[in-house]
Amino acid sequence: MGYHFLSRYFKKSRFSEAGRLLPKWLECDESEVAAMQLERLQSVWQDAVANIPYYAEMVKRGEAPGQITSFAMFSETIPISTRTALKAKSDKLLRRDPPHHLSATSGSTGNPFEFGVFRDEGEVNAVNQIVGQMANGLGIDDRTFWIWGHAYTLGGGMKGKWKLLERRLKDKCLNYVRVSAYHLDPQSIGRYVDLMRRCKPQVVLGYSAALDLLARSNQALKPDWDIKFVLATAERLPFPDSRAVISGYFGAPLIMEYGAVDFGVVSYERGVNSLSHVFWWSHYVEVSHTGEIIVTPLYHRYLPLIRYNTGDQASEWRRFAHGAVREMRVVGRLDDFIQLPDGSVIHGQGLFHCIRHVNSIKGAQLIANDDRFTLTLITDPLTAAETESIKIRLKNLNPALGNIPIQVVEDLQTNRAGKRSWIVK
Repeated sequence: MGYHFLSRYFKKSRFSEAGRLLPKWLECDESEVAAMQLERLQSVWQDAVANIPYYAEMVKRGEAPGQITSFAMFSETIPISTRTALKAKSDKLLRRDPPHHLSATSGSTGNPFEFGVFRDEGEVNAVNQIVGQMANGLGIDDRTFWIWGHAYTLGGGMKGKWKLLERRLKDKCLNYVRVSAYHLDPQSIGRYVDLMRRCKPQVVLGYSAALDLLARSNQALKPDWDIKFVLATAERLPFPDSRAVISGYFGAPLIMEYGAVDFGVVSYERGVNSLSHVFWWSHYVEVSHTGEIIVTPLYHRYLPLIRYNTGDQASEWRRFAHGAVREMRVVGRLDDFIQLPDGSVIHGQGLFHCIRHVNSIKGAQLIANDDRFTLTLITDPLTAAETESIKIRLKNLNPALGNIPIQVVEDLQTNRAGKRSWIVK
């Protein structure tokens, strides 16, 4: 009872706000949606033009208007932005005041995007997640089992140890149980299943490929307690039958979250294999005629993203009367992963977390040639200390990667579509 009281104390504020928003998400008034979205689009654009040189110069050159008066004007006169274009103008993305901290995408194309963040910027997205999960049955006392990854678990030093301790304390307070998605060898998966069976969570949350691998590897040890739902995020499902495999293993519906580090939590499925419903108060979503998902976050951010091409695809969508997308079927992208000779599975996100602390690195790929691996980097010459720190992180990710060659190259290998993936097999 005391443990639930502690968990409720730390969750109360977000659950209260999510409870207020949930009815508006389940049954929304379209006139209210249109009025709020236009007002917030105008506010976000005004802030961007006033405080971000990238957008101010766009207006000065006559490439975009100084003010927005309608949805049509917004979509017809403001150019679509891309991660590549923004990254090329990174010096134009800073406000006069420095950000609270920097965040970065995992760079599924081998080209991560770093950007500034306000201290409380993530609160909107945390509430969105609770709204989506409440709609699928989440209660404030429910325990969540996370299969997740954090960069600081791969590094060393006091800062990394402190952040890890802080995360563990927060998890205790929030009734979370968390295991590493970086280590998916058979022994690690066995430990995760044993831990899950001991703590008996009501919700299981993880990277899509990690959930798929865990389910396929443990068909003889299916959960024997009631799980409300399984939440897959960070990447699309890896195989056509993944939804059936994961749902069948856990004995619970599989729900997909759509969002990303750079543009936030955009939408959630409501029920089994439904369309993904947009959190309309925080995100304005467009879909191009070719299915490209274009997002404008509607909350106050250090870096406003205006008509941002996410690089993801939708195969089906429905709109509000004023044109914004209200729900969609997200095709998305799959982060690269590779199986090592010992059975371990390495994610592209894990590789990113091994090199993100070296500021000069502009791109990276793990080249796999049979059982031999080479890490190639686009970077200025590395110091001995930087090289050693990367090797330590690679070894912590998987011992087999601790002594692989590191080569500096001018460009990364591309696939037939011209994309530079984290892992080349």
